[in-house]
Amino acid sequence: MGLVSRTTAARIAETVPDLMRPSWLTETWSGTFGRGGLTARVQEAESTLQMGVDALQGSSSATGWISKAREQVGDFTRDNMLHPSGRLEVHHSYLELDGDAQGTGFARAFNEQAFARYAEAGVDDVTILAALDVGGYAWARQGFELEAHGAADGERTLQRARTIRNIVIGARDDGNISTREFASVRGRLVSAGGRLPANPLASVQELAALPIGRQVLLGTAWDGVREIERTQPWWAGRLAGSSAATDAAEGLSHLTHATAVTKRTADASRAVAAVLPEPLDPFAASRAFERNLGARIDPERSFTRLHLSGRDQVTDVRSEHKLLLPDGREQSILVVAKSDGAVVGFDHSRGDRSLRLRLNQAWRDLGVTSVRDDDTRALRTVRL
Repeated sequence: MGLVSRTTAARIAETVPDLMRPSWLTETWSGTFGRGGLTARVQEAESTLQMGVDALQGSSSATGWISKAREQVGDFTRDNMLHPSGRLEVHHSYLELDGDAQGTGFARAFNEQAFARYAEAGVDDVTILAALDVGGYAWARQGFELEAHGAADGERTLQRARTIRNIVIGARDDGNISTREFASVRGRLVSAGGRLPANPLASVQELAALPIGRQVLLGTAWDGVREIERTQPWWAGRLAGSSAATDAAEGLSHLTHATAVTKRTADASRAVAAVLPEPLDPFAASRAFERNLGARIDPERSFTRLHLSGRDQVTDVRSEHKLLLPDGREQSILVVAKSDGAVVGFDHSRGDRSLRLRLNQAWRDLGVTSVRDDDTRALRTVRL
């Protein structure tokens, strides 16, 4: 059961990226793929969104089973992130098939159909941990490259080359390739001291395509990334004032690097907040508390968080505020939506009559009539 009306829940789903909608997750990772009649079904899909003053961020996940003739033969998990910068990331966390279900082309078909939907949804990149028996080789053949964690553009080649060096030397030491096979690529490996040769081997995709690629990469583990050629940005058609013309005027497009779209995530944050009841709108509530308490809001610790599940129903919503009072004290305030639609406030003002009166005025401005003490859990009726 949702905590807000269907209309409000629908407006939230229309504003946030598709990757944060449980219904989109279910549609993307359900269906029949490959040659063996294997069917994927999402069993649980959910997301959590956090709206702050500057940005909208969130996470979502989908878990499911893979079956053949109603018998389970595998399972999968996909975890996703909307980063504060606006970057949309899909993480292919897990996919495993029983031995007799492998070799049917299921995994490749399952992933490739999703990539088409990622492009339409404005996803920036897909990340993986290439592991298990064949993952290190299979993911490289499916277009994934080594992820260079935190490396600047000019350092990525060196970081990837070092990882390749470790993988190839490991394969030689484990006896997976011969000394002669190692010699065929030795001249392209970065030196132990970090000196790159003229034609460095710095791509796991290129390594996989070499004659020794399969035996080198089988059984290895590495972090990978595949960038998506987006057909449109995730906010396309979702935010007021955002059109092809306005985006172009601001230099934004489906090709724009994610760190340049922070304004759009802030716009989305405000658009979602605006359809919530006023006490749960972090912007409206913060203004009421600042005005009545003479306080200053801490934007990094003031936000509204909501949870979506099923067919994009809002199943949990709460707003947290951290205020700095004029006398230097901090005041924490929580607003929670109950299952019957009522909104309850939580604060700590016991023993401070002046603070309670000012808080009561703020609660009245927001239409909240009952408040619990954060410490004692005692419920009080708001009175002036």
